[in-house]
Amino acid sequence: MGYLTVEKTALMSSLMEELDRTELGSIRNTVGQLFSVLNNPNVSAGDLTRIIEIDPPLVVKILSRANSAYYGGQKQIKTIQDSIVRLGLNEIREIVIAQKIFKFFTVGDSVGSYSGMKLWKHSIAVALMTKYIFNHQFGNVNKHVYTAGLLHDIGIIIENQFFEDKFRNVLALFSQLKKNLNEIEEMILGFTHADIGAYLAEKWGLPDSLLDAIAFHHNPSQSEYINRAMLLSLNLADQLAHHAKMGFADSKSNEASLNASIEEMGIRKETLTTIIQQVKKEINELENQGLI
Repeated sequence: MGYLTVEKTALMSSLMEELDRTELGSIRNTVGQLFSVLNNPNVSAGDLTRIIEIDPPLVVKILSRANSAYYGGQKQIKTIQDSIVRLGLNEIREIVIAQKIFKFFTVGDSVGSYSGMKLWKHSIAVALMTKYIFNHQFGNVNKHVYTAGLLHDIGIIIENQFFEDKFRNVLALFSQLKKNLNEIEEMILGFTHADIGAYLAEKWGLPDSLLDAIAFHHNPSQSEYINRAMLLSLNLADQLAHHAKMGFADSKSNEASLNASIEEMGIRKETLTTIIQQVKKEINELENQGLI
């Protein structure tokens, strides 16, 4: 994909080499192995069960989710196979990906208004909203839209880890100026968190449509529109999460921009209100289960 200049590609390559020498490197490899299995179109319930059963904390999370009041089941679920039946393969897939990616968000210190956990809450909210907006507007399921929401801001974690002083400067200017975080990153770092996220997703072998959505989630008009529906759903979900103050905000709330995105998507505001309420309910449920 041509979303990065030659200079930025060299910077990203060097950054990944440095990342692989840290704790984040082992997490990156684990997530990469997971995606290599999940991206197989023939992945089965048995494949997912084997991935889950070697990770005790993940087993606990899935059983807790399957037995939560949210799903209202009468029978207590005691096995991963029964959990898959109750929750469905897509839901299980989302929990597995979220659990593995979450480890990225536990690395690094809090800085000013930023913390890994605030960013995680925002990412979960965006992932859920992207999925609901996409499904409502386009009437089909795309297993990558949720992942795009989870990964869209993952580059911020890496900036905090490897460019701590510059990242502090970025956050300081972000609080002072009427600019979004990605604009200030470009000024100070020479690249943005979206650049890092898309490059990382590419190294994980994720599809070009997902890379495109991550790379241009702040600037859809600059995209090649490999999957216009996914990109516009992610962009709108990101803005809505900032507007609703869900977790860390890397953009200033902009009513005109939000309304323009809503109009371009062609979705009713009443529908978005319902989606936001649903996401807030799910976020609260996840918090009560200790999953956020």
